[in-house]
Order: sequence, then C-alpha cells, then structure tokens
Amino acid sequence: MGRRMVGQVAYVRGRWVARVSLHRDAKREDGRARTSTVVVLRPDRTELTSQSKVTHGEARRYAARLQARYDEGTWSPAGAEPDVPTNALTVESWVSTWLGRQTYSEVAKDRARTTRWLALTPKFASLPVGKVTPRDAAAWLGELRALPSDTGKLAAPRTIRNIANPVSRALKSAVFEGLLVADPFAVLPTEIRPKSVDADPMKRRGYRLSGTELETVLGESSVAPRWRTVWYLLGLTGLRVGEAIALHWSDLLEKKPLRCIVVTKQVHHRTRTIEALKTHVSRDVPEHPLLREALEWWREVGWPQEYGRKPLASDLIVPGRDKGGRPWGAAGEAGGPLWSQDVYRALQRDLTACGIVSHRVHDLRHTLASLCADAGMEENVAARWTHAPTGQSSRHLYALPSWERQCTEMLKLVLKPKKHW
Repeated sequence: MGRRMVGQVAYVRGRWVARVSLHRDAKREDGRARTSTVVVLRPDRTELTSQSKVTHGEARRYAARLQARYDEGTWSPAGAEPDVPTNALTVESWVSTWLGRQTYSEVAKDRARTTRWLALTPKFASLPVGKVTPRDAAAWLGELRALPSDTGKLAAPRTIRNIANPVSRALKSAVFEGLLVADPFAVLPTEIRPKSVDADPMKRRGYRLSGTELETVLGESSVAPRWRTVWYLLGLTGLRVGEAIALHWSDLLEKKPLRCIVVTKQVHHRTRTIEALKTHVSRDVPEHPLLREALEWWREVGWPQEYGRKPLASDLIVPGRDKGGRPWGAAGEAGGPLWSQDVYRALQRDLTACGIVSHRVHDLRHTLASLCADAGMEENVAARWTHAPTGQSSRHLYALPSWERQCTEMLKLVLKPKKHW
C-alpha cells in the first residue's frame, strides 16, 4: 500500500475536490503512485462549493473518510463519482468497521457482544448495509428476543438494548457516510424498540447500601487504610470508580466553607490509562468534613507509611502497586492508578469481613444518592456532584448553584462511623 494521503483537498474551479492515494499495485506507466481525484459531496449528495475555513475542514474530513474506506476495501474511486458498492458491504462487516474506528471506553465490550449475537442471527448480519429496512431491524430484534442468553433463559430487555445499541449507532453513521438512505431504527414503533428494563424488576432494589452498612464498612478495623480511603472517596462523593482512582492531591482545592474536589478525568478500566471524562464536562464536589478528616490522616500518616515518602501534589491520592506489592513510582514520581478489578475484589473482601452481602463498587454511588435524598437535599443540587449537566433548563451548565449552597446541602449528610485516626 502506498503512502496514505489523509485529508488532501483542493478548491478547484468553484468546488472542493479530494485526492485519494491508491495502492502500490495501481501505479502509473511512469512507475509513480497513482491518485484519484473525486468531487467532495455533502451527506445530502450535493457538491461542497463555498470556500471558507468551515468548508475546508469539512472537505478534509470527507477526504480522510474516503481514504479510510478505500484502505479498508469498502470503496473504490472508480471514475469521479464516489459511490460505495453497498451490495458487497454487509451489516456485519460495516458494524465491525465502524466499531474499529471508535475510541470510547466500552468499545471492546460492544465489539465482542455484537460479534457474538450477529453470528447467531446470520440472516440480518448478511444483509447488504444499503438495503436494511425498518422491517429488517424489527425482525432482527424479534430474533434476539427468542434466543437464550448465557443463563439459558431468554435475554432480558436491557440485554437486547445493549446488543442493539451499537448496531443502531453504526447504521446511523452509515446514513452519514452515504451507505444507507435512512436510519432503520429511527422509525420503529415504541412497542418494538429495545427498553432499559431488567428481567427481574426487584433486582435493582438491592443496588445500594444503607447508611448503617456504609458506617460499618468505613469503621471496620480489619480494612486496610488505603482501601478505607477508597471507600471514603466513593461513599462520600458519589464518584464513579474510574473517577475516584484518578484523583490526584492537586485535585483538592481550598475553598470556603468546604474544600472542593475537582473531577476532570478517569481511569480506563481496561488499559489503566488516565483520560478525559466520558462527558468531557468537569464537576466540583464539596468535600464532606468526615472525608476531609480521613484524607488529612491519609496524607500525613497513612500515605507515607504505605509508600515510603510524603505525597506530592502530582501523586494519586491512592496509587496502585505492582505484582510484587511494591508501590508504583520512585521517589518524586507519581504512581500508577489502581486496577478497577482490584477495587472490586477488595470491596467484596471488606464487605464479607463486615457481614454484609456482596455489592458492586458502583452501588456506593447509588448509596450516596439515596443518602442525599434521605437527608432532604435538593435534587438539582446533589445531582451536580454525580452527573454532568443535561439539556434541561434546571440543570443547564450555566444554572450552577452557588458554592455556599452546595456546601450547605452536603452538610446535611450525617454519618457516624468509627474513626481510626
């Protein structure tokens, strides 16, 4: 394959054209690598003609997509008309190609799930992507509902939704790419669309700890200091596990009346790399007085005992350890983050020591939300600590409650665990 020419565009005679670099086996008579020039079209198949920074960027993105599709073998620039041979591109191959371009954290899980279930429904998987209709999508959902899951029972509605979601998004993207005329999932009747419903409606009632159980876990003497610090962070901030283990000491900002925890990043649960939040919107969480006491003891006493030196601002609040049990990083260096799997195993061990039934780590997030409701906190204030703003006017990004009001609400939460400092 020749050198990839990504985003090569030019404004020629009142319209934008894109240059696609062809493979080495398609050389010119003089031996030089061949290229093909195609007219840049909008998703509605009209030519892109105006010359500006906006249209220049749009043309470059279009050219990059054409080059990627040519390199993947899903399109060939025969002549000057960029038509895609959709009859050769099946739903299964397009979904696989689309997922291969994605970078969100759950893409590996979605790829494994869709590969498995599309293999079980070959009739839909082998359809040409350009000929998928709403009736095909409805028939496929019906097939999924009739297939057994890993437990041998019929798949729950929520499972069906998780399977169909990446496929639906891939077909929506196919409309933008010009492979499909209309999104077949967009016009499905309400009763056919997948729903976020569990097979057992009582299952989620146990997805939280009571206030007494949380106090027991935080006050259990057999819990290791670093894990107790993690439970304080998760139980009194409502952060996701990836957000909590990505916190550095520099993320604690002095404010009045309560210190501020700035949430701007998370740890990827598979690669253990620190990356931006999935919403790309930062949040500020008031630090509960009980959490401040725990973190101050951890900084001054627990952290130096655990890792052999005083923590720096660039250090993680709770760094991980390597397989030999040694702390990550040499003196003066920030350690690596914990594995989310290790956090789960530690929680199960500590819950067993407390005589509490097994819970997911995410249940600590549900626990804080429940305790905030029990304490009479205003929902639109407490929701800003756990979720990014939505499009609703009451939770709009600029409709932020004052810091004093947020702190007043946080102080309504009263817990009395046994202290170990």
